[in-house]
Amino acid sequence: MLAPYADESHDRLRARIIGAVESLRPAGSIAKASNRRYRLHQVLVRCELQGESHKAVAAELGISRSQFYADRHEAFLRMANALDGSFATRPVETPLLDPLTLHHEYIEMLFKQGRFDAAWRESLRVLNVVRGQSREIEVWATVADAARILGNIRQSVEAIHQLSRIASTSTNLEMRREAALRVATSEIALAGVQGRFNVALERFDRAVRDADVERTLSARDATRFAILLGFGAEICIGCGQWQRAQTLLHRAAGLIDSSLAPYGSAYLQRLRARIAQERNGDSAGCVQDLQDALVALQHHKHLPDLAMGVVEYGIALAATDRPKAMEYIDYGLAMAKEVCGFDRFAVLIANAAPLLQERSGPDTTLREIAEVRMRAPLSARADYLINVAESDARLARGEFGLASEIGISAGQSLEDAALFPAAAKARLIAVEAFARDGKKVKAKQLFRKSKDFLHAYADFATRQRARRSGLFLDSLRQ
Repeated sequence: MLAPYADESHDRLRARIIGAVESLRPAGSIAKASNRRYRLHQVLVRCELQGESHKAVAAELGISRSQFYADRHEAFLRMANALDGSFATRPVETPLLDPLTLHHEYIEMLFKQGRFDAAWRESLRVLNVVRGQSREIEVWATVADAARILGNIRQSVEAIHQLSRIASTSTNLEMRREAALRVATSEIALAGVQGRFNVALERFDRAVRDADVERTLSARDATRFAILLGFGAEICIGCGQWQRAQTLLHRAAGLIDSSLAPYGSAYLQRLRARIAQERNGDSAGCVQDLQDALVALQHHKHLPDLAMGVVEYGIALAATDRPKAMEYIDYGLAMAKEVCGFDRFAVLIANAAPLLQERSGPDTTLREIAEVRMRAPLSARADYLINVAESDARLARGEFGLASEIGISAGQSLEDAALFPAAAKARLIAVEAFARDGKKVKAKQLFRKSKDFLHAYADFATRQRARRSGLFLDSLRQ
């Protein structure tokens, strides 16, 4: 079957095979052994991709061995016909949507619009109805994500526990695998917002080891695994491990199926843009990646990611066009305030603070920071980053003692959390505050103590600022 495609790359051939297999998946929510299309898909996925025994799969599907082999033969014939890509243009089955499916699509729409409280509430309403179904996994995952974004850590942890229950007790291998991937991504994200990046990386490494069977994953599970790799890359970026993040993104790009996660590729592009900007100061490359991501996010109307992407685009554009950059930042922040949740909005404010301060001054920036803190309690990560922004604004305002105090405290907290690039920036702000306060000895001591740390972990902007600070401190010797 594969001989005509022998010259294709591994990733392209893999995508062709998985696409052909997935062409057999029934449309809608059909998941019954009485449906032959469902059986054909199950036979290929479970026996040929996942290595389960013919006897066990036939028994679970409730069919005789002769019927099993008849289905297997038919499945291979259909797969062979679909290998040329014609599955992409086959007539689409459009069964009438049942009320539960409509309700689930409504929940997904709420989440995409950034209406997390409503998505959380509606998800809880349908949980009793979907118990034991594959859809239960998606509902609990939505509860975990929405609760985390809303700052309800207890509810998020409870939802993750429910996903873990499914992963450990379900008799359906596909449900167990999907639930395990959902547990991993939810736990990694939760550890990240709690400022426990070391824990997040350890959990990510364990999840990758547990799921290190990419060649056997269905297209849906491969896409979920790609998103998991993206989460790992985002954690690595926060820790200053840019090379590893880049490797993970390259791996994810070969797995993700944009038809199953239409804005997943945009998420990976946003992460590539961060690496270009933070590691190398490549604003042009960052702008290009973000432009492509924003086009996809606009098309799919995923408002939270769109708002974050617009702010990130404005920050990258500032290197070449400050006025236009500020327009994007203002627009993105206005949108993010409504659709991103308090915590992610606070992180965006912290990231944009240097440009807001340059345009409007430290007083305005400090008022913005105070307003962010009054809206809701922040997660540890957001609080640490907001502290760095406040330290910088206090420095610009001439409150050198307060700036150094906040900078040192934030730097230590960020270092403990393994957020090393942000910790490097906080240390540098403290050095500058000591220097400008006339405390030359303290400034020089902290600068010398921090040089190796800055060299190892500082992002491009902080490295540039450190060079300027180093020249300034050298002049203090006189």
